[in-house]
Amino acid sequence: MNNNDVTMTSQQFDRTAVPLYGCRTKLKSSKGRFPLARLYGRRTTMNNNDVTMTSQKKSTAPPYRCRTKLKSSHLSRSAVSARAEAQTVPSYHKYHSSGDDGDVIVGRCTATAAVEADPSCLAAMVPMPRNYQPRNILTTDRTNLEKAFNHRIETGCSIRTACNLFGVKVSTLGDAFTRSLKESDGRTFVPKHQNIKKVFTDAQEHFIEEYSIKISRMFYGLSTRAFRRMVLKYAEAVGSPAISDVWRRVGMATRDWYYGYMFRHPRLALKAPEGMSLARAMAFNRVNVEVFFKAYVEAVERHSFMPARIFNLDESGLSTVMKPCKVVCEKGRPVASQVARERGNHMTFVGIVNAAGHGFPPVFIIARKKMHADFQRGTTPGTTVLLQANGWMDHECFVQTLEHLHKVSYSSMENKILLIMDNAECHMSIHAAEYAIQHGIVIVTLPPHTTAKLQPLDVSVFGPFKSVLRSIQDDFKLSNTHVPITEHMLPEMACKAWDKVCNVTNITNGFRATGIFPVNRNIFPDDAFAGAEVTEQAPPDDDDDLPQTLAAPLTPSSLEPDQPQPGPSGIGRMSPAFFASAASTPEAAPQPRQTPTPTASSPPILDVTPEAVQPYPKAPPRPAARGRKKIRACILTEDEEALDQLREKEKKKAAREEKKRRSEEKKREKKREQEARQAAKRRRRSEPVEASSSDEEAADNPALCDDSSEYSDEFAEELEHDAATYPFVQKEPEVGDFVLVQLVFKGKRSEELVHFVAKVISLEEDGRLQLDFLRIKSPLLKDTFHFPAIGDVDSVDRSRVLGVLTVSTGTTQRQANLIKVLPPLRDFNMH
Repeated sequence: MNNNDVTMTSQQFDRTAVPLYGCRTKLKSSKGRFPLARLYGRRTTMNNNDVTMTSQKKSTAPPYRCRTKLKSSHLSRSAVSARAEAQTVPSYHKYHSSGDDGDVIVGRCTATAAVEADPSCLAAMVPMPRNYQPRNILTTDRTNLEKAFNHRIETGCSIRTACNLFGVKVSTLGDAFTRSLKESDGRTFVPKHQNIKKVFTDAQEHFIEEYSIKISRMFYGLSTRAFRRMVLKYAEAVGSPAISDVWRRVGMATRDWYYGYMFRHPRLALKAPEGMSLARAMAFNRVNVEVFFKAYVEAVERHSFMPARIFNLDESGLSTVMKPCKVVCEKGRPVASQVARERGNHMTFVGIVNAAGHGFPPVFIIARKKMHADFQRGTTPGTTVLLQANGWMDHECFVQTLEHLHKVSYSSMENKILLIMDNAECHMSIHAAEYAIQHGIVIVTLPPHTTAKLQPLDVSVFGPFKSVLRSIQDDFKLSNTHVPITEHMLPEMACKAWDKVCNVTNITNGFRATGIFPVNRNIFPDDAFAGAEVTEQAPPDDDDDLPQTLAAPLTPSSLEPDQPQPGPSGIGRMSPAFFASAASTPEAAPQPRQTPTPTASSPPILDVTPEAVQPYPKAPPRPAARGRKKIRACILTEDEEALDQLREKEKKKAAREEKKRRSEEKKREKKREQEARQAAKRRRRSEPVEASSSDEEAADNPALCDDSSEYSDEFAEELEHDAATYPFVQKEPEVGDFVLVQLVFKGKRSEELVHFVAKVISLEEDGRLQLDFLRIKSPLLKDTFHFPAIGDVDSVDRSRVLGVLTVSTGTTQRQANLIKVLPPLRDFNMH
């Protein structure tokens, strides 16, 4: 061995392994402690028996230990994957993450060649940890150290005795007394200041955690980049002295700080949020929930309903092609599942349950026009199948659904039931309300857009039902390859899934989670209404401006007028008593927090929260709602105001249908008349007409057409129709007016009605009119005419004039000779 070459044989150093994943290794000699040459290798060769490193540069002999770092970017995919197979690592290997890939300290080699030469070297591959713990971090608990210090001061025992009592190292406690003598009086515990620069204190990090949780509950959660930008703003606002220059250069906190913060706060996690509509976020507020519970409790107390007489009804969409279940497959590669087609056939499933935990036969609404016996094959006895053009619930189908509910619940005027349902458009009809009143069904409607929280079927039944139905479809797909699921099979599968999930546990949990049974008005905590705080508006100064300030006029009459109502949340409208009490309370109008501006020399600010730097989202006041007004939560069958609203709605619907029917009838009549005219025209053209000597003259000069008042029967209908449909000016022709003239053109073999636009020159004594005929300029539009270069003046009988036209002249010199008729004469045979 010399200073130039170092040779190590793997047979002699059987415990030596070469690490390949960005780490440092200390190599020891197996024959005593003799110095090894420092390795500044430029070239490395490896084989199965020997590991040879040749240095091309002379250097002095280092201590008996040396370090080597290999380039991790040279690792192949197989080498990186094989590191998971490593179970043990030699104890004399020391690993340290430097974070600078490719920075060769001592030697460099190719990972592929190393793996091919000696596969055993993969045992030393260990992933670099992200949470590296520095060596200067204290391993002794500060609380125990302080207790041991105070115990020795109080009792006067030795240092070793105090260390044995509290599990503290002797040297650590000795350093504590030495530090106390230097910095204090020797009897006061002085903690050791760690050599770590923290950007935030523990209290400030807690503020960030609470801010992130609350803004996510308001459905405006921060992404990783938005969170890191907010952290930088907050660090600058509190005047943290440990802000890195990298933070300011990239405009956000670094990724390493983000992962460290998430590790220190296990309450936080990165999740993919679900979509939440604005209407649903606004509607679920304390006011709407109180209104619903008031109506519900009033109905229960009025009729003394037992749990078995409290029902819930809701619809859910089913398809022959549903989302496949999860499958076992190879890790790291996408997987697909066989389906019959891209989109399946749709149908509506209506589920019915009661508060006692019982499920009832469902109702299916299928998009068919003819009933088939296979639709009810294998279904639960008592199942009803309805047919609708689109497979959706409508007013007629809902009345039939109430008939099904009446049969399975045995409701009557003496034994009423309570039905809780949403106020969807298909449910709100006067016919359904009247049927419910006549058959002992008391209906309580839920507030709009709150079914995800207040409807038991949506909370605990429909989710398991869809999961079981998907598994049944997957089992059928595995047993019947390339056999598609049709609408005839889907009701049977849905009934099997419904019978499986309709157990007492699932159903009663839904009624309990919504607070319906047992009745619990406070089932929802305050943070459940955080989404409605975005649209929450401050109380107005004047009660007259109340409808314009808040989004919807909704006043819960369940609360006493002399008590303050819950704070305005979303679309709820508050009572004047609440505004008066809120105005007199100091907390009603908090002053906005002033965010101080820190300087470079100012101390850290401890009372600033992230809300002061980046406020919570707040929506501006919304205008008054337009369009259809939904019925609020109420006892539908006993609320006269709601019933009157349904009757008015039915009247408007009937008026719209009548108007639509008249319009369609008018279109059909017009189409029949047009077809009759075309048939008459074809019939006239097909009939031969004797030619006369004046045919050539009439063809050359339209003014020579027959202007007699005697019309044939074929032309009488067309003449009457044209005069009746076109909007003529209701007056007699005068000099200077433009009129529409209808003449009969006699050809060689047929007759034809032709129309001209003419200007009245004079009125003759015998009832005839002296007219100056115009020529058409736009044959397609039939709205622009002009006078010919040679005037065409003739006398026409008054009966040939259909009416006076509304015309306009051009505004420019070029268009001065153009006459435009309004509206265009498209229904006439213009020349």
